[in-house]
Amino acid sequence: MKDCSNNVRTAYLTKLNGNISYNGKNVPVYGDDSFATPPSSYVVIGDISESANNTNQSFTSEVNVTIDIFSEQYMKRDNSIVDNIANQILTLLIPTTGIADIGDADFQIHAMSRISSRYLAVTNGQNYIDRKILVINNLVNQK
Repeated sequence: MKDCSNNVRTAYLTKLNGNISYNGKNVPVYGDDSFATPPSSYVVIGDISESANNTNQSFTSEVNVTIDIFSEQYMKRDNSIVDNIANQILTLLIPTTGIADIGDADFQIHAMSRISSRYLAVTNGQNYIDRKILVINNLVNQK
């Protein structure tokens, strides 16, 4: 059995980075938050939790991926920005009711559903850092 966490993170980065925009500007997607000066809107692939559901025939995991969407705004708080970005993410990962494989050579990765969504805002002087946190449930099969 192989650990699939890094493969899932890489698949999400490949699927999302460069494919999300707001007001004509690219919204970058990061695999961690180790950047010095973040743009006004960006996405971080955060926590990934795995639980095995193996059989005698296959190695299967249920994997939950936390996606953290950030938008810094001056003297206002507008959830529509993070909502717009969340809609783009969900459309890319789960385009239809059928499941699509976004995996690689080692794993089939199927984004199944959004299991939660919540807002979390932070105030920093006259700036608001609006956040929306999505948790996506995935079915991962080792090839």
